Amino acid sequence: MAYDRAETLSLLENVLSSPADFVVLQLGENIADTTTLAADLEELLHHLMSRLHPKKLLVLGNFWANETVDNIKQAACKAAGATYISLKDLQTPEYMAGLHTIVQGADGTSHEILHAGVARHPGDAAMKEIARRINDALAANE
Repeated sequence: MAYDRAETLSLLENVLSSPADFVVLQLGENIADTTTLAADLEELLHHLMSRLHPKKLLVLGNFWANETVDNIKQAACKAAGATYISLKDLQTPEYMAGLHTIVQGADGTSHEILHAGVARHPGDAAMKEIARRINDALAANE
């Protein structure tokens, strides 16, 4: 929300201490209220650019298609000189984790995905494809 914007940006200061070669921003998957999203995102991108002076600022689209949010992200990227990377074509079963997939937890134990909502999250194939797209965007126009 707009009234939180300045406070939120100040919370980032401890991680914005030195210039960065590049910044990858992934956010917006669970946004329900887009009322102030355009202004919030544009200010965040400008803030990151002015504080870190990255050679490239990349913004990932949503894994779960949300045309409203993705359009706002694209426009904010254009206004800030950032690069938008679409992920909308990855919302297919081959890129989802999938039911009954065995995954390892942070503690090293194996777990079977039994929840349909969890199964719809990006799987290994999606993560590899997202990484490839980030690498391609970083390599472009070097």
